[in-house]
Amino acid sequence: VLTSVSSSGNDEHVLVGDRIEILGDQHLVAEVDIKDNSRDLRITMSYLDEFFNDDSSVALGIDLDLVVISPDKTVYRGNQRVDNTEEMFSTNERVIIKKEELKPGKYEIHVISHIPEIVTEKSVMFSVTVFGPISDTAKEMITFSKAKECIPVVDGHGKCNKETTLNECIFDDMEAYTGHSCQNEAVVIIDSSK
Repeated sequence: VLTSVSSSGNDEHVLVGDRIEILGDQHLVAEVDIKDNSRDLRITMSYLDEFFNDDSSVALGIDLDLVVISPDKTVYRGNQRVDNTEEMFSTNERVIIKKEELKPGKYEIHVISHIPEIVTEKSVMFSVTVFGPISDTAKEMITFSKAKECIPVVDGHGKCNKETTLNECIFDDMEAYTGHSCQNEAVVIIDSSK
């Protein structure tokens, strides 16, 4: 992973995590303490996808999602799509929190995986860089551990599975939601011909 440095070559505000292993349908988390809002906070996650074959129409076999939660519980999703969905077509995701929005305190960096059955390897390595006004400038590496709680659910559209720390969204004949926070409404189509 390439690190971001200032034009003066000052890299004291960079944390790197390299070759971090995540298993299929796993949820990992790390924390970073932000001291002030003197500069933007930039968090980037990258990984290599599984290669199927030249004829495959699958865009990505493995899907890792980056989610950042601020001290005030604002949720930022990788690549910050305007429709508030997770990125599904890129192996690189980034969250940029402008200094005007940045609040001092602990930020949670979540990486959530989905590795389908067709993929033979049930784990993947990813890398992360964090660039911004980090409190502990002596620290160079960021470490991830298994999450102990789910990311916030939107408007009661689901519930946390405490064992997996992955949210389970409402999905029935009346209403349906998708996304790691159950933030996106899905269209329910009922076959009335039966």
